[in-house]
Amino acid sequence: MLTVLASQLEEQRLYYERLLTRANEGESRQLLNAHEHERKQLKKANATLAEKTKKLEEELTFVRYEEDLWMRLSNQLAARANNQKQWKERVRLLEEQNARVERETALRVGDLEGQVRDLMFYLDTQSKVEHSSHRDDILVRGNCCRRRSGSRETDVDMDCGQGGTIQIETKPQASTTSSSSSSRRKNRAKR
Repeated sequence: MLTVLASQLEEQRLYYERLLTRANEGESRQLLNAHEHERKQLKKANATLAEKTKKLEEELTFVRYEEDLWMRLSNQLAARANNQKQWKERVRLLEEQNARVERETALRVGDLEGQVRDLMFYLDTQSKVEHSSHRDDILVRGNCCRRRSGSRETDVDMDCGQGGTIQIETKPQASTTSSSSSSRRKNRAKR
């Protein structure tokens, strides 16, 4: 009986060991399947992340390129704005210089017109004196010509230097001569 009992116990032990082994193998398979499934999921997630990383790196490269492009454009615009300020300043200075030159030219032209007017008056007076029937009565002293005609004496003061002044004065009838000469000048200016 002991042998039967020992053999039954041995069989039970083997039976339970097999059950444990099967259970362990089942658990191991389940764990292995679970690990395999998890590994596949992680591999898939890794591939997805690698693809996203690649896209993000490409996007980052593009963003860096755009940033570099915008920086270059910004620098060019800043340089152009600075250049434009310099040109505006140059134009302003040239306009001021031009206005100054125009004012100076207008003053010079006015002065030259006065000198030409005085010279024309001098030449006209000289021509009239030369063609005058009383030419022989006119005495020349320096810059002053004195004409004597009967009881009248006419002073013609000719100073054609920088000022270009010519003055004619008739002693007895000074107002008549000066007004007639100014009317002659006005008539000449109208022509």
